[in-house]
Amino acid sequence: MAKKTIYVRDGDAELWAKAEAMIGEDSLSGLLATALRAHLEREGTKAKVVNGMKRIVVDTYDDERLIRKAFTGTWLVEGMETGEDRFDIGWRYSVASTQGGQIALYAYKGETPGEELEAHLNVYESIQHAAASEEPEDILAAAAAELGDDFVQELDI
Repeated sequence: MAKKTIYVRDGDAELWAKAEAMIGEDSLSGLLATALRAHLEREGTKAKVVNGMKRIVVDTYDDERLIRKAFTGTWLVEGMETGEDRFDIGWRYSVASTQGGQIALYAYKGETPGEELEAHLNVYESIQHAAASEEPEDILAAAAAELGDDFVQELDI
């Protein structure tokens, strides 16, 4: 068994003595190891969050094969349906701002049991680039509003 020396602050000496008397030296070692594991896990989780962003994982499909993709970002819009007639009914869209300053548009269809799931993730330099690629402008306008971007959905009415 490895031995480690732990130095205790003078102000914590009484606490340490009470803990040793209550749980014993061997149990105290286990308690410290458990506390260290919990601390390291919390610190690891904090490292995954950058400026309010976190690790986002999405499921995409290629020829009916699941391909999981992950990036660091924050959702601007989640699970929104488009009102634009030129897009198929049943598709939902989520838009994220990425750590690299790009826009990730996740589109998926098929949430009910027995329905085949379709999903893809497209990444664009900006909301404007996504619009130029003919993504649903109402979804992009909602994401732009979250970013404070001046993108406007153009209507042909």
